[in-house]
Amino acid sequence: VTLDSEEAITAARSAYEALEADVKEKVTNLSDLVIAEKDLAALKAEKKAAEDLKAQQEEAKRQQEEAKKAQEEKLKAQEEKLKEQEEKLKVEKDKYGFNEKTTLKSAKVKGKKVTLKWNKVKGASGYEIYCKTGKGKWKLVKTLNKGSKASYKLKGKAGKKYTYKVRVFQKVENKVIYGQYSNTKSAKIKK
Repeated sequence: VTLDSEEAITAARSAYEALEADVKEKVTNLSDLVIAEKDLAALKAEKKAAEDLKAQQEEAKRQQEEAKKAQEEKLKAQEEKLKEQEEKLKVEKDKYGFNEKTTLKSAKVKGKKVTLKWNKVKGASGYEIYCKTGKGKWKLVKTLNKGSKASYKLKGKAGKKYTYKVRVFQKVENKVIYGQYSNTKSAKIKK
């Protein structure tokens, strides 16, 4: 029995039902028809289950594709927003024309003091000095509000190694615009 047998099975059932009652009693292979009908019903149920499963899989696939598309659109929107913010920042920096960087020339130790020297930056309002001890975190240790300053002395502790960097800044219209961080220099204070 296959799904193609449905027409023949239906025709056989119709032919049997059309028989007179006394003729029906003489039919000896009715059980074959009943088995064929059951097999056909099982095949139809399998086909429907397979079709339902396929439909579910296609729906799941469609939902996955929609979710992926939505995710891609969200990412694209985020990228565009980020790009927009970067453009805004660039316009701000261009407006003030300040993205300078100084060079830290030296960090010399004398006793328990470290003297830092760096290059002056034209148009600077001041400098920030950052320090980290050993492998620690960077900390702002001094803000100099003088653009003409190009050196500073800091105290240290015996046996400690310090690393320094300097950042230039400019004050414009009540705003502080920071330049880039300088290179780093290290100094170790002797015990």
